[in-house]
Amino acid sequence: MSARNPKGFNTKAVHVGSPTGDAGSITSPIAQTSTFRFPNVEAMADVGLGRRAGDFYTRYGTTNHHVVEEKVAALEGAEAGLLFGSGMAAISTALFPFVRPGDEIVSMPDLYGGTLALFHTVLAPLQITTRFVDGSRADAVAAAIGPKTKLIYLESPTNPLLRLADVEAICKVARSRKIITVLDSTFASPLNQSGPALGVDITVHSATKYLGGHHDVTAGVALGSRERMAALLPYRKFLGGVHEPIASWLLERSVKTLGLRVRQQNETTLALARALEGHPKVQKVFYPGLESHPQHALARRQMPRGFGGVLSLQIEGGVAGASRVANRLQLAAIAPSLGGVQTTVSLPIYTSHAGLSPEERRQAGIDDGLLRVAVGIEDAEDLIADFEQALAG
Repeated sequence: MSARNPKGFNTKAVHVGSPTGDAGSITSPIAQTSTFRFPNVEAMADVGLGRRAGDFYTRYGTTNHHVVEEKVAALEGAEAGLLFGSGMAAISTALFPFVRPGDEIVSMPDLYGGTLALFHTVLAPLQITTRFVDGSRADAVAAAIGPKTKLIYLESPTNPLLRLADVEAICKVARSRKIITVLDSTFASPLNQSGPALGVDITVHSATKYLGGHHDVTAGVALGSRERMAALLPYRKFLGGVHEPIASWLLERSVKTLGLRVRQQNETTLALARALEGHPKVQKVFYPGLESHPQHALARRQMPRGFGGVLSLQIEGGVAGASRVANRLQLAAIAPSLGGVQTTVSLPIYTSHAGLSPEERRQAGIDDGLLRVAVGIEDAEDLIADFEQALAG
């Protein structure tokens, strides 16, 4: 190991991409500007035409963006990355270079609601169809691939039922058929799961969640080979999915503590899941870290450092029962997002899957009494006590 090539996750999080040298700011200066000036026309032409590296126009990306891209790519184990203004911007841009009208995507039905909406309301009118199959079975995915299939889109663990796709096995099938694979690994974070290590071509994260980690920035990131990121870059540039430099700076600050935060969230979430499993008012706990989870063995293999900070509870009494528990919690905030330092809870029927009909939610396994819990960094004993008092009401 050298100072320029650190091996440890936390060391990479702090040092990769960050300022170096004997003097100057220890944090990255914020280039809070929409454009950059040049000493002469020739210098502007060199950067604008790609003959020389440099900042040109903020929509094209700036040094603040590049620092985060380099840092997160190192943590994921990818060659390169691209930063976006939101997770959905990253997801949509990761698809557009590889599918055309008449092409088909193979995916899984239990995706984030925003991704499902993208497939149905944006891609379908462009005559890009999606075939949904059981993502836990590589053979089901293989059987669904047809001559028009150009891309396989996976999410693991899923939102909100914490189901796993058999990512490595599916990627082997995809490579044998020369099909692009895209994985939404938001719930896992780069600490717990590496897309490239599992054979994924492009890994996407809603950086609003664990990478941001403080409920104060909206962002997304796509990670993969330099070739794949080069294919995405024109789409990011012309669709305009880049956020302000100050948001990149906030994200850089947060990524430095990603390993510390997520390890704590892994530990606390597992403790909370074990404490609530078997509670008389909890009909079921969904968490891959539990030995009772049907895919626990796959989780141990696919997420070697931990099982993430989200669990879901199926509460007795349906929507009224779940709402009553949420309303009685004192430490957890009722909020639709996740991955931050404060625990949040939400009912998926009102948030991630509100756009689905009751029948579609039933088919997806989303019960009206499902309560999603995104664990923060509070002490486990305090959270357990809070949930126990809320359930006792």
